[in-house]
Amino acid sequence: MQISREFFYGALYSFKMGNRMLKIIYSLCSLNPAVKPGAMRMSFFALLLLAVHCSSELGSPRQTAINLDRRRGCVIIQEVNWAGSMKNNGSYDADDDFLEMVNRDCNKPVDLTDWRLIMRGDVNRIYYVPPGPNNVVGPGQFAVIIAKTDGAFQQGSDSAYKPISLPGFFIPERNWTIETQTAEDFLIENEIGNSHGWPLAGGFDGVVTRSMERTDDNFEEEGVYVSSWFSYTPCNETSPSQSVTRLLGTSCTNFSIGSSGKFVNSQFNLRTFASPGEQNTPDYR
Repeated sequence: MQISREFFYGALYSFKMGNRMLKIIYSLCSLNPAVKPGAMRMSFFALLLLAVHCSSELGSPRQTAINLDRRRGCVIIQEVNWAGSMKNNGSYDADDDFLEMVNRDCNKPVDLTDWRLIMRGDVNRIYYVPPGPNNVVGPGQFAVIIAKTDGAFQQGSDSAYKPISLPGFFIPERNWTIETQTAEDFLIENEIGNSHGWPLAGGFDGVVTRSMERTDDNFEEEGVYVSSWFSYTPCNETSPSQSVTRLLGTSCTNFSIGSSGKFVNSQFNLRTFASPGEQNTPDYR
């Protein structure tokens, strides 16, 4: 019997596709712990039937270390104070900085020990989070890394506030970005900040200092955009453009006074505006 060229190549193509299908089915079933290795020694049609069974269980992914506590973006930098602090008596400390991270949706506590804070720009430096009792951050909780233990953001009498001291840590006044990585060099958050100019928010005007706080990131913007940040603004602070207009956020009232966050030391809280260890102020923009 003479076989046409078209029939030959068609049969060869079908054989290759069938062999490829077997490999795909095998790989799918090998992900299913309910399928025993001996089940792979079956006929082609038995494997097709098995594929239906395998695919029906692929909708629920198996939990791994990656999607539990190593997923990129599950810990974000929520607030940065690069502008230093000012005491209520007017004395200024440019190096009293902090960085706040929040366990947004890692689904389990995260240990920050040996995490890398990679700074680039005018200062190129890698900071390592030292071992300590406050390094485990549960879901929805905050971690505040402070430069000084005797500054505005030191440990106070409230047990709910447990900052992590990182000696030598400081953030330049301009030209910087910060990236976070785990102890295993796994990237958590790409660079935030501005490496070619002034920071995206916050500041010091000679009267008060302000941290830069992250907006409610409904659009999941990266931290290098100015729209991702705003300056700390206390309740009822007068708007610079309208002297009689009060800036009221969702948690403010007409009787609230302008002051700093509850964990800022009382010797600083009238001139150092920041909210370490708690939710950011409302975004007034």
